[in-house]
Amino acid sequence: MRKAIFLSIVITLLLSSCFIFELFTETNEEESNYELNIAWQTKTYYQRSWSYPIISDGFAYYVEEVLKNNSDYCRLIKINLDTGELIWRTKDVNVQYTDQIQKIGDYIYCSLCDREIILVFNDNDGTLAATVSLKDDVTSSKVGPYFKHTAVYNNYIFWGNVNSPKWEYQGLMRFDTNLINFSVDPNEKQNIKPELVWQTTQQNAIWTNILVNNGVVYFLTPRHDFDAGTGTVKISYLIAMDAETKEIIWQRERDFGWGDRENSLLINSDRLYVIDRNISCYNINTGEPYYEKNDKEYIDAGSDLKGLFFYNNKIYYTTQKTKATSTSPGVDPNRVKNVICIDADTGNLVWGDFIKTIYNIFTFPLVDNGKAYVVTYEGLYIYNAETGKLLGVNKTIKNRSNNHNLLYNNMVIFPNRIGDNANPPYSMLTAIRTN
Repeated sequence: MRKAIFLSIVITLLLSSCFIFELFTETNEEESNYELNIAWQTKTYYQRSWSYPIISDGFAYYVEEVLKNNSDYCRLIKINLDTGELIWRTKDVNVQYTDQIQKIGDYIYCSLCDREIILVFNDNDGTLAATVSLKDDVTSSKVGPYFKHTAVYNNYIFWGNVNSPKWEYQGLMRFDTNLINFSVDPNEKQNIKPELVWQTTQQNAIWTNILVNNGVVYFLTPRHDFDAGTGTVKISYLIAMDAETKEIIWQRERDFGWGDRENSLLINSDRLYVIDRNISCYNINTGEPYYEKNDKEYIDAGSDLKGLFFYNNKIYYTTQKTKATSTSPGVDPNRVKNVICIDADTGNLVWGDFIKTIYNIFTFPLVDNGKAYVVTYEGLYIYNAETGKLLGVNKTIKNRSNNHNLLYNNMVIFPNRIGDNANPPYSMLTAIRTN
């Protein structure tokens, strides 16, 4: 009898210890393989680029970067997104990389980084249509374009100049493409001066994306840090401007948030979301806040926020948290997430996951048919978009650096970097079906 009682106690203790052990250790469940339904694949030399691909009328435009004879070259390609067919490839341009490309009408506008040159290509065949210099005798070396973040309205291209001492003008610029004379030899430079349409005495740079909605331009300047000289907190500006008249519709001075993250602005319906070190939401007509989450309630998007995705009243994004972050001294591992889903109405976290990647995640989630797709260097992760449950992983995918993904017609499209060791390196632009 005593032996039976003793045995019962031992078994109970063993079971209890197992339960306690499970509470404080991670499970190491093997990630299930996710089979891909590949729609098409196309070999490209797209490696990384400051320029995000753009979509227009079923076509995508990418910037390819190649190294030839120890020199860097860039070129544009046009891809049919339904079939993956390569429509055209422009001639090589001897430049390391380009800024953000844009399309207006029948032309593609490509700014050469640090060159103050815009190359304009014909959409129908990729030939050069015009060469524009933003310099003139008055503004030479003072109007440094920063086309990494641009917006288009009708014939205008908007961009924000960076905060650099070599440029006199820092603020919002506007370039009128109607001033280009397309009857001029495309290899001949046309000097066309852009406009400085907004600036403050602080000469704020614009680091995040610029949005245009119903003829209104929305942009945000960074706050920076506490000013020890004056004892004040520097403010940032969140601004709505009429794209045509340049009239300020509303301007909100913010001592909240930072405004120093890439691609942190998103518009849906009557709401303008700002996702950076904090999470906030404003009425796009008045600038009044719906909410501004304080530092204890947010999860930092990271400096290289590649984009935001809105789906079913939720916002999805990735952060730059890595395996090294989770083991840093003083870091609460429960707050280390690199795949985030928040409630658009409240800004509260719905779910988050931490992919133990050794590289930063330089893509953002694309959500379609109830599933969230996250492309990383270690593979493609697929989640239930509502609950965050991991549905599976496909480890054949490699995507890193500044690679960008697209969603088109129930297809997630991304460059799969399986040819990194080739000469020259290449990527297989891959489209997988979401249904």
